[in-house]
Amino acid sequence: MSRFLIVLLPIFLTIFSLFLSLNYGKKEWINIFNENLSGRVQYWNYFWHRFSVSLLPQSLTDYFNMYDMGVISTAQYPIDGFYSLGILKDGIIVFTLLIALIMFTLLKLLRNFNKNKFIVIVIISLLLFSLTENIALSYGYICYLFPYILGTFSRDAHNN
Repeated sequence: MSRFLIVLLPIFLTIFSLFLSLNYGKKEWINIFNENLSGRVQYWNYFWHRFSVSLLPQSLTDYFNMYDMGVISTAQYPIDGFYSLGILKDGIIVFTLLIALIMFTLLKLLRNFNKNKFIVIVIISLLLFSLTENIALSYGYICYLFPYILGTFSRDAHNN
């Protein structure tokens, strides 16, 4: 049962971050959570109200006056949060593919958990880290997770 929940972790984190993003300001505990995440949920909410979901990737570059949010600055790129902003940035098709690849890799690794304990723990750590950061899962940055996932498919093709 716990292995099944681990495989579903990316979906749970996506649903949780979307819930936070779309309900910012409506529940006190979300406001407190936002404070603990350095205001990220507020920024996620801003981008969810500013952009529409697309099937394909889109640029989220948006110069906005953060003074309206209590900060005297401007920002060009959204504040981190792979699960919340990944759907907007990468589009439904690419984001779904990324999540499916992660889930498939977890499933494969968990089939032989005793041999793969360390890499499973590293991947779970990166998945949790990606709730508040883009760099851990974003394929546009240097990260060990997606090269590992692609390497898994490459090894399977080579072994067959």
